[in-house]
Amino acid sequence: MKTLALLTTLIFSVSVFATPSPYSPSSVKLISSGAMNLPSGQVMVGNSAGKAKPVAVSGDVTMSNLGVVLMSDASEDGLMRKRFARVTYDIADAGNDSTGDAALGVTLPANSIITRSWFYTVTQFTDGGAGTVALSCEDAGNILPAQDITGITAGSFTDASQDGAIANFKGGIAADCEVTATVATAAQTAGKLILFLEYFVGE
Repeated sequence: MKTLALLTTLIFSVSVFATPSPYSPSSVKLISSGAMNLPSGQVMVGNSAGKAKPVAVSGDVTMSNLGVVLMSDASEDGLMRKRFARVTYDIADAGNDSTGDAALGVTLPANSIITRSWFYTVTQFTDGGAGTVALSCEDAGNILPAQDITGITAGSFTDASQDGAIANFKGGIAADCEVTATVATAAQTAGKLILFLEYFVGE
């Protein structure tokens, strides 16, 4: 009885899992553990022979071994892509509501030339009285000179210092610089803006 049950199971397995074509050992290709090794930060790309080879991502972008892709800061002749930076200044974030400098977490590379700058007011700013805000990268107020911005209503776009005219380009940024907001005279009590910077890297 046990033999009959085992035979029935085997016949069922063959009928269900059999392939439509005869099995050929030569058609089976095993991947060795060594073939699965890949150098840190590289990806597999098919070469001219149709074989997968590890290569590093290069050119306008680089990629870390965490999969993070970054645009290269290198300056070289040839075709270039316009670059943009987005920077948020929110009084609700810790440390942004008092007078002094607030680092905003976005850094422009050395030799950047800012061609356009503007900001969008998400929440209208309020302050303790006659307060000013300046936006800078390396030099004080070189993106937006210190001024009262409490009169700018939410939903408004406002030009900063760089308006696209060559005379107003901001260059001469010698080293990597983090964009900062500087509050003077009176602390800001509410407000949020998003700053947009259009730039390229020179020498």
